[in-house]
Amino acid sequence: MGRTTPPPPLNITIVFPDLGRLARRAVRLHPRAGTPGLGDSSLGGPLLWPAGDPWPICQQSHDQLSEPPSSLVGVLQLYARDVPDLPFPDLTDLFQLLWCPNDHDEPWWGPRPITVWRRAAEVTEALLAAPSPRFDDDWSARNHVPLPCVLSPEPVIEYPDPCALPADCAHPCPWPAELAERIQGWDAQHDGLYWRELSAAPGTKVGGYPRWIQAPEWPVCACGRRMDHLLTVASDEFGTQGRWLPWEDREDPKITSERSIGDRDAWAPHGLMLGDVGSLYLFTCPVCAERPLAGTMQCS
Repeated sequence: MGRTTPPPPLNITIVFPDLGRLARRAVRLHPRAGTPGLGDSSLGGPLLWPAGDPWPICQQSHDQLSEPPSSLVGVLQLYARDVPDLPFPDLTDLFQLLWCPNDHDEPWWGPRPITVWRRAAEVTEALLAAPSPRFDDDWSARNHVPLPCVLSPEPVIEYPDPCALPADCAHPCPWPAELAERIQGWDAQHDGLYWRELSAAPGTKVGGYPRWIQAPEWPVCACGRRMDHLLTVASDEFGTQGRWLPWEDREDPKITSERSIGDRDAWAPHGLMLGDVGSLYLFTCPVCAERPLAGTMQCS
């Protein structure tokens, strides 16, 4: 079943015409519990990995320096047919995200990710099962390995968080310096409506704007260009459950009712908990052929 985000309660560009040129398209992935296969886009599902290629190992030190290296965990797989908004390099049509499930120091402050871009047709013999990771502690084992989820990609239009303006403009920024103040003032008079329901979508998504939990942290590529938001993996999929809760989930008690935090999927169907209900923000430079990766995690 697909997912449909309700329309915004008002057209914010009528109130602030300057925002019209800041609109960006994001793709909400809507992970829900399921049994995805190798040929599916998924979160927590099996990765289409060549049987003859070594599975990635984390060689970087983290909290338990004396421990042996750990195999990475497959997190996200996206086919171009499902999420064409991803900046696929030429001759690739499959994106894969893996991470070391143990906590690392900055900039990650949690699992350390890597990305792989490949051509699916070149995988003629797939790895049947990924090797088991090694965990530093029970927290990592419980909270940093996603439960299998199918995806329902849905494009939505976003606008930047007012605290990020003018940082979310291209450089040099063509927008009036007072735009952020005007939006923040309007938001204060409307019970936070802009931030809650009109700006950036919560949850796991591709592209668009980061829904920052703390201050914006935009990385700059080695080529000198500010990197684009590639995707967010979020601990909480539904935010305040206002506009961003899809129509199809509004009668689902597993989503709309209060659940015990002892349940792995209490916050989101994928069962991930990054820090204190945090989000992992990943960025790339679509100008550079190798698609360099940067990012950070923020939590409340």
